[in-house]
Order: sequence, then C-alpha cells, then structure tokens
Amino acid sequence: MPKDKRDETNAIRVTARLMQAMSHPMRIRIMAELNKPEHTISPSKFAALHDIDLSKVSYHFTELKKFNATIGLGAYESPPPS
Repeated sequence: MPKDKRDETNAIRVTARLMQAMSHPMRIRIMAELNKPEHTISPSKFAALHDIDLSKVSYHFTELKKFNATIGLGAYESPPPS
C-alpha cells in the first residue's frame, strides 16, 4: 500500500476513534472542563460540580481514557487507590 494511502487510512481510523470517544454529551462536557487552562479535575469533583451520579461520570472518564482522548488536555486526576 502506498504511503499516502496508509496515511489517509490512519487519519480515518483516528477520526473514527475520536468521534466514538465524543459520542456522548457528558464526554463533551468532561473534555470542555479538561480543556480549561491549568485545570485539573477528578471524576468525583466533576460529579459534584455538575450534580451527576459519580458512577456515570467515572464510566465516561474511563471511556475517554480508553480512547486516549484526554492526551494534551488539562490534567486528569486519577481517583486514589481503593
């Protein structure tokens, strides 16, 4: 496969993964929070700030992390070990 075709195929895959990661309104809200300058947030802080059930918020943080969608954005505070 020519290099141009591989680059195009890779770009399509990356775009598809990003679209999948951003397929829920809560994930968009999380990304907006993480995109604020010098801002860190944990799932529990986000849940409290927006009055949303922590389990739902944690799920969406995990999904974003799975898709590497938070790379290059504000710091994400991992919850403390149980």
